[in-house]
Amino acid sequence: QMSVASPLPTTILRGHTTDVQCLTFLSDQLLCSGDASGELRIWDVDVQRPVATHRLHDQQTGVLSAQHVLLPNCTSNIMSSGRDGTVRVWQVRDDLSVSQMCEVQPGSYTFCRPSACLGHLPEQTSSSPEEACQQPQRTADDDDMQRQGVTDMQQAGSSVPRRAAAASGWYVACIAQDASVIDVWDMRGCQSRVASLAVAATGRARGMCMAVQARPIACHGAAEHALEIISGYEDGSIAYWDTRWPAQPLACIHAHTEPVMCLAMSPGGGQAVSGAADDQLCWWKLQSSPPSPGQAVAMVHHHAATSAQQADVEGCQQLEEVQGQAAQRTMKRSKQMTINSSGLADVAYRPDGRLLASAGWDGKVRLFSTKRKEPLAVLRYHTGQATSVCFAPSINAKGLLASASRDHTVALWHMYA
Repeated sequence: QMSVASPLPTTILRGHTTDVQCLTFLSDQLLCSGDASGELRIWDVDVQRPVATHRLHDQQTGVLSAQHVLLPNCTSNIMSSGRDGTVRVWQVRDDLSVSQMCEVQPGSYTFCRPSACLGHLPEQTSSSPEEACQQPQRTADDDDMQRQGVTDMQQAGSSVPRRAAAASGWYVACIAQDASVIDVWDMRGCQSRVASLAVAATGRARGMCMAVQARPIACHGAAEHALEIISGYEDGSIAYWDTRWPAQPLACIHAHTEPVMCLAMSPGGGQAVSGAADDQLCWWKLQSSPPSPGQAVAMVHHHAATSAQQADVEGCQQLEEVQGQAAQRTMKRSKQMTINSSGLADVAYRPDGRLLASAGWDGKVRLFSTKRKEPLAVLRYHTGQATSVCFAPSINAKGLLASASRDHTVALWHMYA
């Protein structure tokens, strides 16, 4: 039994002529929705009307995902993907027109949505969105330096610095041509793949990767930073990765009886949730401990030496085994709960981390307390499958939650809990 009565949506946004598949806020006032025809609409939620419409992918592939990315020193950007094997980056100008900045072609045609992650890269600078995505191709030494460091992602809704002491770059984790492998791309050059994460290293076939989420983590030492990635697979397994040690996941746990469909990592880090085609919602506690400073130095020196000597495959595998052993495997399931209907398409945390929303195949949006890990309410409006949920970036935005559906609508809800 829910502890809070189900409210009605405050606003219904209509205008899409096909399934609405994804949502992302540009600001508390501007909401983007992408549909199965390849169209992205930008809505002014105050006047409840679209203020811009753009075709980001063709009609056959649609807009599978859209994510707002704020790059320091520059304007807003949208990362989009479709079932055409491409991930595209669009600059959003002040007049809400868009221009394509760059594109990567991982060669994946699955339904898995890529995840963008902002990072700190001290070796280069950029002062515009174009420079951020059109840097010259880096050398192997540059790539080695990059693998050692990124900083915390700038929180959504926070101010964007116009000038910084060191440049920032950003990364996209997406499915490779081999659908069980996750590739991590450096989007500054748009052609630089910095890591490949193959769950086959666990010794068991997990099937296709169905969901992925990435965020930066900071470790000991000013230059020691990394990405943590959580991924869900066709067999119901959840894997937890640290990109400094890509040979094997920090942990891999079989959690669901059906394919994992969605993942979310808490704004402050340390927690995650997973939803699947079954009727289970899993809560996870995440913690990655880096190796000791001595181990880290030894790894860097060993890697530099083997790269210079073009070591054989066996030598590289031995290095990766050492790297994998250096990290603690600390992903634990903190709670697992049963929901009343099978199938979750999306999950999202509110920016303050206190609420979690889920989009269900039954068309219902469910709210959960992240502190007690208990259900709070079921929001009923959509007549088709709910496909996406997204909170406004500022916690001062009256708790604004948007939900999308295959009924061609977007619903807006105000959550004050």
